[in-house]
Amino acid sequence: MGSPLSGSFATIFVGKYEKRLLNIIQPKLYCRYVDDIFIIFNSAEQEQEFMGQINQLHQCLKFTSDAADHFLDVKILIDHELRITTKIYRKPTFTGLYINFKAECPKRYKINLVKSLFNRAKKICNQEYLHQEFSFIVDILKKNSYPEKFILRYSDNQKEINRLVGPEKKTIYFKIPFYGAVTETIAKKIQYKVNSTFMSINLQPCFTTCRLSSNSVKDSLPVSSLCKIIYQFNCSCGARYIGQTKRNLNKRIVEHVPKWLLTGAVKRPR
Repeated sequence: MGSPLSGSFATIFVGKYEKRLLNIIQPKLYCRYVDDIFIIFNSAEQEQEFMGQINQLHQCLKFTSDAADHFLDVKILIDHELRITTKIYRKPTFTGLYINFKAECPKRYKINLVKSLFNRAKKICNQEYLHQEFSFIVDILKKNSYPEKFILRYSDNQKEINRLVGPEKKTIYFKIPFYGAVTETIAKKIQYKVNSTFMSINLQPCFTTCRLSSNSVKDSLPVSSLCKIIYQFNCSCGARYIGQTKRNLNKRIVEHVPKWLLTGAVKRPR
């Protein structure tokens, strides 16, 4: 995992050099998103010149080109009249798996999934492909256990809400552990209270997974049974002894006790 700013730095770095090249060679259309570039050249010669110079801009920049009919998730179609139309592009590895309707997660995640799929289709697809894309989305969502009533309810664009005249709202997120439907109810109540009280705040809940208790469920060992410790003996005369052992403290204590004291024998002075 790199720095969160690495993407921004890469974009600035590439943008610096591509600006120099575009001042020299100007294709008909140039679009770039991070490391994906879509270009329409005026001629095949311009393409060869462009590719020859772009790979000489910097030793760390290497580009390859291929004839493609898509850019990101947009499929580009050109008819015999040179009219450009677009629709949704999906990779051959697309499996149709989305978050299942029966999955244990906030309901708003599922609502946003339905809205985002239909909104993307409306923004990308031309009118002649829109009905086909809508039918495809409905079939995919049904395979992921979404009820048809739920799909139709949230398939339209969100209605515009008349904003009150006042300061610009600032979005603030608060974390709350997700424990099921009860968590959503609590989050909505908190969100409503805060947003209705402070007109300049747009409070949004951010659900987190519930961690297991970090406290150990095992019984704690007595000090005398611990290993790899540093210990200290204090004598009534004021002297003290500090030692270190890797073994059980009980065994080490026994080793400090004289044998005659353990056996009960009386030691007579000579």
